[in-house]
Amino acid sequence: MGSVFSSVAAEDRERSEEERDASVIHHARCALLHYNSKNPGAEFDLVKPLMNMAVIFRGETWHHVSFWARRRGAPPETPVRQFFGELRYKYICGDDDKAVEIQGCRVVVETCAIVNKISTFQTQPPTRKKKKPRRSVCILCPRSFEIIHPKKGKFICGKEEGHEKEFIRLNNMLEKPFTCQPS
Repeated sequence: MGSVFSSVAAEDRERSEEERDASVIHHARCALLHYNSKNPGAEFDLVKPLMNMAVIFRGETWHHVSFWARRRGAPPETPVRQFFGELRYKYICGDDDKAVEIQGCRVVVETCAIVNKISTFQTQPPTRKKKKPRRSVCILCPRSFEIIHPKKGKFICGKEEGHEKEFIRLNNMLEKPFTCQPS
C-alpha cells in the first residue's frame, strides 16, 4: 500500500480523466486569461486541458501547459485550436532571516500562443510528422507528453542548453492524458 505520504491514486489505480484534467485546468485557465487580455475581440474559451510539465528552475516553479480552446461564441462544430502556455509561480516570502515562510504566490504568464489548428475532432492530440528523430525544442518537456511549443523559441524555460542542469524535477504526477472528443 505504501507509506502515509503515498498517494492512493498513484499506487493503486490510474487517475481518472477528471483527476488529470483537474490537475492541469488551473494552469490552462491562467494562460488563456492572459491570451484573451492581450487579444481583445479575439477571445477563446477553454475546451480541454491536455498536458502539463513542471520543474523548479532558478527558485521558481515553471509550467508548460497544452490545451484546446475554441473562439468565444463560435458554434460547437467550429475547429478548436491547440495552445501552449508557459507560466511561472513567484513565491512571496516573509522578511524573517531565520526562516522562510511562504506567504503567497503570484502567477506570471510568460507566454500563451496558438500552436496548432485542429480541423477535425480527434481522439489523440495532433502530432508533428517527423522525417527523422530530432531533439525536442524544449529540454523541459518529454517528447511523450506531445506538448507543442511555439516556433522561434517564444518561451523561456527549457529552450537553452544547460537549463536542465538547473532543474529540480518535480515527480510529474501526470500520465499521458485522455484526449477525448472536444465538446
